[in-house]
Amino acid sequence: MMKQIHKTLVLAGSFAALLSLGGCATTALVDGGRGAVLPDKATVQNELQGRAFTLGRVYLDITKPTDKSSHVLPDDAYVKLLRSQLETAFRNAGLSQGKQPAYTVDVAINEFRFIEGYSAFLSSAGTLKTLVTVTNPQAAVVASQGLYVGDAFGPGTGTTSERNMAHRFNIPAMAEAVTKLVTAYKQASKPSIRPASIYLLKHSSYGMTVLTKEQTKRITGINLDDYR
Repeated sequence: MMKQIHKTLVLAGSFAALLSLGGCATTALVDGGRGAVLPDKATVQNELQGRAFTLGRVYLDITKPTDKSSHVLPDDAYVKLLRSQLETAFRNAGLSQGKQPAYTVDVAINEFRFIEGYSAFLSSAGTLKTLVTVTNPQAAVVASQGLYVGDAFGPGTGTTSERNMAHRFNIPAMAEAVTKLVTAYKQASKPSIRPASIYLLKHSSYGMTVLTKEQTKRITGINLDDYR
């Protein structure tokens, strides 16, 4: 366990160091595993800094399956929700503005677990993990990094007693985290991303808020009463 924690911190710290900014690495960056590509300083400065970015694919690529009881809505509903939130955050961040041609940002959902209630242990709280990949117009991968967000601790700070709305914090929080990461590429700065969903939403820079039932119904086109 300690070996894995060390590996994660080293990888996250490497990204910050490559940007030559030092300081404490963000704890929301995780080991991207098979798809991890950390851009070096030259790549950040010559390709990513000031670049325009566009949202590409948002899709499932599950690397750690979880029990269906931990996410009661259809899988594609969560994909639609995340895409909608990413589109809003990207637009509010002005990521489409910058040097052309725009680079494409694909977001793969690797793990998601949205559960009711709350826990004092992160391992049994709601989580969402993605792999964020940036490609150039020639489809070459320029950067690829894992991100993690999780429900905070305590009642009313993360999950809900309604399982069909247990995604309400982590989905918009992930959109915030992804946008912060891409904005850091664009600004050639160190990404400052906290893993706690409630913190990301409370201090959102891109207008991200807790998802409501009305938003969920409108975006997914499903009747939430059918999924409890």
